[in-house]
Amino acid sequence: MNSPTKFAPKTAAPRPPLPSHAFNPLIASMDKAEPTPVKFQVITREGQDIIVGRVKIPTPNGNHAFILRRFDTGAVSLSTMFRAAFPSAGDEAEKIDSNWVKTNYDLTGANGGGKLRLAGTWVPPALAVHLASSYSLAHVIYPLSEASPDASASYRKSSRHTTNGPVSAGTGALSTPLKTSRGANVAESPSTHPSKRTKRESASPARLRVAPASPLKHSALPPMREESPAPAEEDPEPEPEVPSPNVEEDIAESKALVARLQREREEAEAKAQEQAELAEVGAEPAAPVVAGAKRGREEATPPPTLNLDRQLVDISDRQIVRGRAAQQANRRSAMWGAVAFAVGLGVTSVLPNLFF
Repeated sequence: MNSPTKFAPKTAAPRPPLPSHAFNPLIASMDKAEPTPVKFQVITREGQDIIVGRVKIPTPNGNHAFILRRFDTGAVSLSTMFRAAFPSAGDEAEKIDSNWVKTNYDLTGANGGGKLRLAGTWVPPALAVHLASSYSLAHVIYPLSEASPDASASYRKSSRHTTNGPVSAGTGALSTPLKTSRGANVAESPSTHPSKRTKRESASPARLRVAPASPLKHSALPPMREESPAPAEEDPEPEPEVPSPNVEEDIAESKALVARLQREREEAEAKAQEQAELAEVGAEPAAPVVAGAKRGREEATPPPTLNLDRQLVDISDRQIVRGRAAQQANRRSAMWGAVAFAVGLGVTSVLPNLFF
């Protein structure tokens, strides 16, 4: 990460105001020109070692806070960033700020999984650098995000039951007097022997030759006492608290994650349906183009049709040919007509002669 990455929030909801009244005034007095040193330690969770880096931040009243980063996922603890910047703020203010970050940024995998999860809200290092300016911790978070532990080094290991800094510091302070007390016991042992020797000297003067050997034993003891305080000089700084996650917080985070995934799925389905509707609307105007193409093919090669446009034939001069029965009937009617005409003509010629 050569420069802070810009992140755009997922929602349009503005970020809640930070508790400026609880801001740590000692952050402004820190030397921004010199990189803040990062120290490493090893914590054990479910039999697995996790290297954790820490940066010490002074707070009012002579106290201090630690900003943590776990190197199995590379994530930085947003909760420790908030506590270092606003040490006197309440838990509700921290919860409001962390909920906004969880809603607007993807934190998947930042806090590990299963029993390897740690307490608080953890964010990717690039996002931590992006948010650091709002806490006035850019000069601290950037070196922490760039730090990397030495694979060949052996760091101090703290157990899962480590509670807080002062307790671990007390245990470290108790460990050194135990070693010095052993040296003191060894140093006291020569003082007991001379008492026995004095009794023996009174009993037998021949054993006086053994007495000069006791100073040689005393001379060999001081180097052992000088080596005993050495482990106490390695890292007298108290270890920060790295508690396990809260069950109630895990349940709440799981519910929020399920709700977010369901909301994203509904949004994706709605978007897919909208795109399908737009595709259907866009496909409707293409129908006339297909019909036009069909008409073009029809005009190019028209199918065979029945042509009824023929020339009219004049049939006025044609004779109607009738059947033989019709012709005989016509002949008979013509004959009877001729007979009737002859009878009528005869009658008209005879009757006048009868009366006149």
